[in-house]
Amino acid sequence: MGVLKSQKESNKNRNEAIRLGLKIYTGKPCKNCSDTKKRVDSYGCVTCSNKRGLLNSKTTNGKKWAFKSRIMFKYKLSLDDYNKMYTEQNGKCAICNNPETRGRYKKLYIDHSHVTGKVRSLLCHRCNSILGFTNESIATLQKIIQYIQTHNN
Repeated sequence: MGVLKSQKESNKNRNEAIRLGLKIYTGKPCKNCSDTKKRVDSYGCVTCSNKRGLLNSKTTNGKKWAFKSRIMFKYKLSLDDYNKMYTEQNGKCAICNNPETRGRYKKLYIDHSHVTGKVRSLLCHRCNSILGFTNESIATLQKIIQYIQTHNN
């Protein structure tokens, strides 16, 4: 109930800030830095948004800085680290050994443990989705293999 109340209070604060023409309001603590100052236009944390802004100003405009910013904050991985992994994998998925074919920029996805947060390797969209949809359950993946073997006659 406390979380629901906190969410309602956060929305109330945001609505009040909008009504008053403010750009910042007090909301739920950020999961990355625990700051409670939020931007009205994006719900984003002020501290993290400012850090991303500094990164953005030091890189080129467009998709490159957005990707760099995201991998740095989410995975604690530099663009050089990503490029090194990409080169070591020859630009191919660590599971199916195929290059990424989806999307405009054809970037491989950064696979990581949802338990430890540790980056494992780069995967294509399909393999990354399979792991996600099965919640990385070995038992479920084995049942999928058994199903395919049974019905692939």
